[in-house]
Amino acid sequence: LSILPIDPRNDSHLRKSEEFYNRVLDSPRSVVLDDRVNMTLRERAEYSDFLGVPLKVFIGDREVSGQKVSVKKRGETKGEEIDSASLFIRLNIRDIRGIFI
Repeated sequence: LSILPIDPRNDSHLRKSEEFYNRVLDSPRSVVLDDRVNMTLRERAEYSDFLGVPLKVFIGDREVSGQKVSVKKRGETKGEEIDSASLFIRLNIRDIRGIFI
């Protein structure tokens, strides 16, 4: 799982990404938070694909202000916006308290 803040220089994007990362980190899932500021979002997403990361989660203004996250599977051209609780259930992460509330 790769977590990509849309703008890593934006404090709210980075803070929500870190919250999401820490919640997943407590699970048996492998997770990376790619908050490099010297690369564009596209470059970071393509790098995740190159590494074979199966799922990318994007955190931006909409995700900070709501209960949904943008998710894109490796190799697919379109992503989907899903409820954050549904994503944790899909990832088999049981403790979802405090996420995007």
